[in-house]
Amino acid sequence: MLSLWLNVFVLIAQLFMQVPALRPLAPTGSAPPFLISQTVVMIAFIALAVLSAKKFGGDNASPRNRRRYWVAAPPMGCACA
Repeated sequence: MLSLWLNVFVLIAQLFMQVPALRPLAPTGSAPPFLISQTVVMIAFIALAVLSAKKFGGDNASPRNRRRYWVAAPPMGCACA
């Protein structure tokens, strides 16, 4: 997830440097539009990380939360009991 965020960070920086419509908004790379866009992306990635960690969660491993699976019966004619 960190590497993806870094790639998006570089993508936004490249967009502000290469796209003619965005270049006047942040010519030095430290102007408010650039900082705001980077902050929004960072908050979005943090939110996604928190949500995915909650969904993956460690509580699902407790015995009371495990699903119960039925074991299939032995095949007919098997003397396996």
